[in-house]
Amino acid sequence: MATGTNTGGPIELVKTDKRDFLVSLEKKYQKRWADEKLFEIDAPTAPASNQNDPKWMGTFPYPYMNGSLHLGHGFTISKIEFGAGYQRMLGKRVMFPVGMHCTGMPIKAASDKLVREIEMFGEDFEGYSEDATAEEEDASNAVGAPAPTQPNPPAAVDKAKKGKVAAKATGLTYQFQIMESIGVPRAEIKKFADPQHWLHYFPPITRDDCTALGARVDWRRSFITTDTNPYYDSFVRWQMNKLYKLDKIKFGERYTIYSPKDGQPCMDHDRQSGEGIGPQEYTAVKMEVIDWSDAAKEALGSKLDGKKVFLVAATLRPETMYGQTNCFVGTSIKYGFFHVNDEVYVCTYRA
Repeated sequence: MATGTNTGGPIELVKTDKRDFLVSLEKKYQKRWADEKLFEIDAPTAPASNQNDPKWMGTFPYPYMNGSLHLGHGFTISKIEFGAGYQRMLGKRVMFPVGMHCTGMPIKAASDKLVREIEMFGEDFEGYSEDATAEEEDASNAVGAPAPTQPNPPAAVDKAKKGKVAAKATGLTYQFQIMESIGVPRAEIKKFADPQHWLHYFPPITRDDCTALGARVDWRRSFITTDTNPYYDSFVRWQMNKLYKLDKIKFGERYTIYSPKDGQPCMDHDRQSGEGIGPQEYTAVKMEVIDWSDAAKEALGSKLDGKKVFLVAATLRPETMYGQTNCFVGTSIKYGFFHVNDEVYVCTYRA
């Protein structure tokens, strides 16, 4: 049994002979499996005797390549790994391929953050100081907390999302700090400003980790997503076009979070911040302008003659508008006149 001494630093294990013996057995047989290509399963060729042998294939959702595998991945992999081992014991021809997920915005968002941080602190972040973190936090706090996205959100759903987001929180301000925390040497971090570098750095680490676990994976069939891999990219294009022609998938519309910076929808896990936030429905309240002030008439001239003009305010609590007595206009906010059908709305450009 291993014992340890703790003097405030890392625990130093002693008497680890049994553990070391088990590890040596693990390495010995993992090497033998690799040398014998035990998990490389080829398709049978007629009239091979094993053409009709029972077969089994399993995999798990591609892990995302913005870091090394974590305990959650290990938990998921263990299920398919134990299943593959059991099916092999039944005499089946077992295939266990593993893919690497690189599609989406998280890698690009992290790369963009590194580009900005290199501009701020230098290629090796030598200009960074603790004061920079404090200033960043002060600026973030000055913006204020975001308004609640739902007036009465379901507690159970919010708790689950909150726990998931909290589990991913690092407590670190800058992306280069996060990269250091997962073991990337600081001198290497600047390379990750190129999104393509992520696609070549983390997949080999994933393979090494799965191999160390003893996973029965046929690594010849491994791949990454995105058009960096033209074979997988053409397969997905074929698949989507085929399903579309069979009328199995259709184009549709739905409310979604949109990134003006990237010019495309930004899904929950694609965001560098704001995970768990969904589209928010507001009720627009139209208040017709009966008369303009003299200054407004002079500024507008005849541009709005003959048109119905409405001040449009948004609210999450439309039931409270029945008792409204005032409508306030921000003197420092920029408003615009927007022609909608036969009416003109006064609201902010963002709205």
